[in-house]
Amino acid sequence: MTEEWRGIPGYEGTYSVSSRGRVRRDAGGRGAQRGRILRPLPTTEARYASVNLSQGGVTRMLAIHQLVAAAFLGPCPPGMEVDHQDTDTWNNAAANLEYVTPAENVARQYRMGLGAVGAQCGSAKLNERAVREIRALAGIVPQTELARRFGVTPQTICDVLAARSWRHLLDGQEVAS
Repeated sequence: MTEEWRGIPGYEGTYSVSSRGRVRRDAGGRGAQRGRILRPLPTTEARYASVNLSQGGVTRMLAIHQLVAAAFLGPCPPGMEVDHQDTDTWNNAAANLEYVTPAENVARQYRMGLGAVGAQCGSAKLNERAVREIRALAGIVPQTELARRFGVTPQTICDVLAARSWRHLLDGQEVAS
């Protein structure tokens, strides 16, 4: 596959991006070497490769996958986001990127086993044993008492019983209504 270079929208003539996900400087200047490939940096959360682009005295850290998508897929449609088809967030090749809705993006993550569920979720206050016990006690013990007993809000108990949370533990159980 040959590498194709296109100007980065908003930075045309200064920077370009390739179909392989590389970014280069097109304009020389004070200490800047024309044609230099920029080294990817991790974003603050380290999930995505990014680069620092400077123009008019302003430097911005931008995610490479968004730059590649803008140059090769066109502007991002409203309500859509860039998705890495192979789930490797550092593979920024144009052929690996597509625009999807946030719901499609999350659904793919769960299908591929990348979404945190249950106790793996960083904000989880319950574990699998507690959820199974809550469901077993539903209808016997009032929800407010269950909430107090397990150290959560009554809304959390309601969400567990209605399968708005911990749905993966249903195991054929009926959802409380």
